[in-house]
Amino acid sequence: MMADTANGPGANKARELEAIRQMEADMSKAIARLDIPEVMTHYVDNDSLVLFDQMTPRQYNGRQAMIDIWNDFLENKVKSLDSYSSSEPTMWVSEAGDLAGGFLFHSSDLTMLDGTQMSVVLRVTHVLVKQNGRWVVQHEHGSFPINWETGEVDYLSKE
Repeated sequence: MMADTANGPGANKARELEAIRQMEADMSKAIARLDIPEVMTHYVDNDSLVLFDQMTPRQYNGRQAMIDIWNDFLENKVKSLDSYSSSEPTMWVSEAGDLAGGFLFHSSDLTMLDGTQMSVVLRVTHVLVKQNGRWVVQHEHGSFPINWETGEVDYLSKE
């Protein structure tokens, strides 16, 4: 007798992974439009959100902190987001189906307020939880690698 893979545990995990990939794709589209209210719909709707950002301090806590980071970035650092893309995420779902995580890369070409051009590839790790039947980000870590020989940041995250 063959297992019913369309309705078994493996199928459920596949559906959850597809839902997460769609959430990541929707978030990336919102980022490309700089639609911060839409971006924020993909994060927990409470203050359990934790962010390790590429800027100091080392840790931000809560939704308002995330909104403040975006506002500071858009008002005080960047003039325009000239191009943006996101890699296909590599994701996993826990056996219990209530926790997920993974990583992806955000590539951007920016014009800074002073007019300089900057290209960056941000490494992003997400830890997701189910909230109201939807996968949302509870913890985000965005970073750039450092060349330990020179002490310089590698904004393009070269391999």
